[in-house]
Amino acid sequence: MRGSCHVNGVARLHGKVSQRLFQVLFPGWPEGEIPVSSITNGVHVPTWHSEPANQLWSDAYGTDGPWLGNAGAAAKGIEGVSDERLWDYRAEARKTLVDYVRLRLQRQLRERNAPEAAVQKAQRVLDPNRITLGFARRFAAYKRPNLLLDDQDRFIRILRNVDRPMQIVVAGKAHPDDNGGKAMVQRVVQFARRDDVREHVVFLEDYDMVLAQHFAAGIDVWINNPRRPAEAFGTSGMKMLVNGGLHCSILDGWWDEAYTPEVGWEIGGTREHSGEHDHDDARALYDLLEQVIAPEFYDRDHLGAPRVWMRRVRASMTQLTEQFSSDRMVREYVEHAYLPRRGRFCDVPRTAPGWPASSKHGPRCKTSSGTGCGSVAYSCTRPISGCTLRSKPTWARCARILSAYNFTPKPPAHNWPLARRSSGRVPFTAPSTATCTGGACPPIGPRNTTHRGSCRATPKHSCPRRPRTSSGEN
Repeated sequence: MRGSCHVNGVARLHGKVSQRLFQVLFPGWPEGEIPVSSITNGVHVPTWHSEPANQLWSDAYGTDGPWLGNAGAAAKGIEGVSDERLWDYRAEARKTLVDYVRLRLQRQLRERNAPEAAVQKAQRVLDPNRITLGFARRFAAYKRPNLLLDDQDRFIRILRNVDRPMQIVVAGKAHPDDNGGKAMVQRVVQFARRDDVREHVVFLEDYDMVLAQHFAAGIDVWINNPRRPAEAFGTSGMKMLVNGGLHCSILDGWWDEAYTPEVGWEIGGTREHSGEHDHDDARALYDLLEQVIAPEFYDRDHLGAPRVWMRRVRASMTQLTEQFSSDRMVREYVEHAYLPRRGRFCDVPRTAPGWPASSKHGPRCKTSSGTGCGSVAYSCTRPISGCTLRSKPTWARCARILSAYNFTPKPPAHNWPLARRSSGRVPFTAPSTATCTGGACPPIGPRNTTHRGSCRATPKHSCPRRPRTSSGEN
């Protein structure tokens, strides 16, 4: 915090909470003026959309090209998709998930040498026609993974309702040193093994990205119930959006800014607590499931489609998919974090120790006029290679994005103190368009007052050792 020129939270609420936490560093400042902004995280949509979802979005977008990267325009096409097609797509996605859960549960039981009778019963768990809830994440106390088990008898009645049955698939892990989290996992596993809910509750082991992708594709309602405001962001629910899954959550992390009544459901309002209201939140969740969510899902018209449910699915897909994607996130980092601060990052005194005295930018290389690293343009005759900017890898990763804003990212000249002192090497990235004159390479960084000889064809090489200063600094 003390050494940063930009600080941001990863969600709007996280930024506000961070202002409160860091207020001690700014005595006398109003909380709202603490220099912490927020840029909300987003998920990488191509990683989390299912193939049927990709086909649905592609058909909705039309033949103008791939819809990825154009989710905002494709969302207008989703608005025109009929309820019948959207419902058929969601029903097939749920069936695919149920089939996968059955196979994975059978494998899980065989690995534990379960009786063959138990393995055969795994073929009958879940029902592709029931509304399917999902919960998968790290098991930790503040995430309250056992909130649904607060009143087990009531939860069982909700699951086994004759007219509006529900089912839930759960996955997750606890940190090896978190005994409380491991106890929560044990409690969920024991509940899932009860004979009266065996066909309605499944816990899958070894939660990984493959399992997460299947959950994201087929879950109808994603449950998220941390204690507000302990969840900084919580990306798990955002993976459902592109696939048409809905979100039911505490107003924490990203859901605090994403929630509107037409796209999902909220639990507990904006109340903050450390555990004293867990029972109240559990009752609110039970009420939502029993009185709102289940009736919407099972209220069908004469064609068999739940119209209210489909309106909510369509609203969630069109309003939230692009808003909480990594495309939007990276764009905001460039516009609100990287570009506005490039001047502070690059403008340094040319009297810094080791700066070449013969030229503002180093000998043997002519440059165009301008100030700051963004305006330096090498004008030489032969290409040279550069060094990797290891201390600031974000510049290398965002080079293509920055170029769209007519800005060529170059390492700041004063970045040399960030290098590893043990190696004595200063990592820099020279512009790929830089060229040499007279057959020799110009300096790569301000600490290199000599060149490495003739130009090299390799794309990267280590920077020369910078000379020792009079103080003996490496």
